[in-house]
Amino acid sequence: MRRISIRTAHAAGSVGVAALAFAAVCAPLTAQGADPQLYDVDGLQVGQIVLPNDDLVAVQLYLLGGSRELMPATAGIERLLLSVSERGTVGYPGDSLRNEEVRTGSRFFSGATADWSVIGFTGLREEFDHSWELLSERVVRPSVDSAALEVTRNQFLTAVRADHEDPDASARALAEKLAFEGHPYAVDVDGTEESLTSLTADDLRAFHEQRFIRSRMLLVVAGGVDRLAVEAAVRRKLGTLPLGSYTWTPPPIWSHEEARVVVE
Repeated sequence: MRRISIRTAHAAGSVGVAALAFAAVCAPLTAQGADPQLYDVDGLQVGQIVLPNDDLVAVQLYLLGGSRELMPATAGIERLLLSVSERGTVGYPGDSLRNEEVRTGSRFFSGATADWSVIGFTGLREEFDHSWELLSERVVRPSVDSAALEVTRNQFLTAVRADHEDPDASARALAEKLAFEGHPYAVDVDGTEESLTSLTADDLRAFHEQRFIRSRMLLVVAGGVDRLAVEAAVRRKLGTLPLGSYTWTPPPIWSHEEARVVVE
């Protein structure tokens, strides 16, 4: 039997949340000891620091909104879509995408938090163009192959079920569910067994069509590429996505003063 004591308090407020989000997104830039350039490329926001003598380039493309873009029935869909994109795109079907990623020597990654999802890579400056081509292909033209979806879905479900069997993970999940009841953060960006089981390839394609828009994106680049190279890279492929009308706002203030004790 586990006893979980939960006391939720008033959040820091919208100013604190916005400052925290900005600091987290810009950390790859400010850690280099220089001020980032902040600019707009056809409605897509870019933060960049140019390090002319650096042979490496770090790229992180954020899709803002996180759990606020989801419903219980679609919990985990964005993270699932980004992971499925690793298994093929329109221009690089099947294993050809992974083979090309290996050839670049870049490390590609994706993930999701309550406030945003992210996809990116770290690699050599000389491989920036090709690495960017592969990354932008995954963002703009994921094939969402049914077989690839099933493989990725099973991986996600295995992780969720493992958490269910772990007392500590189960306690944390229950605490978060109760603490954020009625708040957008109550939706798990990693997905639930129910949502992950029910999501279809058509659901992922529809989500991509509706939510992968330039106004929802924030690109962070640090390393040995200049602004002109980044602007040109963005326009080549991300520029083909719809602009949309997304405007980021701080999450609702989290307020709950009631202490709760749950026994399972």
